[in-house]
Formats: sequence, C-alpha cells, structure tokens
Amino acid sequence: MSEPIEELIKEIAVKHGIAVSRDDPIMILHTINERLLKDGIDAQQALLKTLKEEMEAIYQRWHSEANEKAELILNSSLEASRIQLIETLHAETETILSSINESVQNHIKTYIAQLDINSTDSRRAAVLNLAASCITILSVIIITIAMFIR
Repeated sequence: MSEPIEELIKEIAVKHGIAVSRDDPIMILHTINERLLKDGIDAQQALLKTLKEEMEAIYQRWHSEANEKAELILNSSLEASRIQLIETLHAETETILSSINESVQNHIKTYIAQLDINSTDSRRAAVLNLAASCITILSVIIITIAMFIR
C-alpha cells in the first residue's frame, strides 16, 4: 500500500508544487476515501450478487411458466388438429362412400335395364317358341286326322 501513497505524494508535488508527507492530514483523508471506496465496492458486489441470484430465480420461474404454457398451447393445438383431422376424415369418408354408392346404384340400374331388355327378348322368344310349338302340334294333329280319315 505504500507504493500507491508514494505515487500520490509525487503526483501532488508535480501538479501542485506542494510537498506532502505521509502524516499530512490530506493523506489521512485519502486513506479514509480509499477505505470508503473499498467498502462501497464490497457493498455493491454484495448487492450485485443478491440481484443476480434474484434475477436467476425470476428467470427460472419464468422459464418454467413459459414451458408450461407452451406445453399447454402445444397440447391444445395437437388436440384441435386431431379433432379437425378426424372431422375431415369423416367428411371425406362420407363423400367417398356417397360417390361409391352412387356409382354402384348407377351400375345396378344399368344392369337391371339390360336384364329388362334381355328378359323382354327372352319372353318374345318364348312366346314365339310356344306359338311354333302350338303350330307344330296343330300340324301333327291335322296330319294325324287326315291319315285316319283317309
């Protein structure tokens, strides 16, 4: 500590042209001032340490709260997306089933119409066959009667 005091004494002598000794009252004030500065620095360091600890605690609390809120928001978003996906899948499934049902109904109608046409043709053929059979039987009867009469 004597070296800084010696440097101070030299600086005062050079700047102000006054010789100051180690036991001069101004040196006592300098020592008191240094002590007050050191005590102030120590007090500020203690306050900064306390402030740092408080800020870290606040940060941890905010960090935890932010994570909890982010998790809630994320879970809510996921649930809403899941519900929307289910609703969309349901609606699309209904649309697809409706389209398939309509297509099947159209094919069934087409096949029924073809069956109606085929059954009409089959009825006509059956009626014609029946008529031909009747004519043939009638011919056989006429020929048989004609043979007996002769």
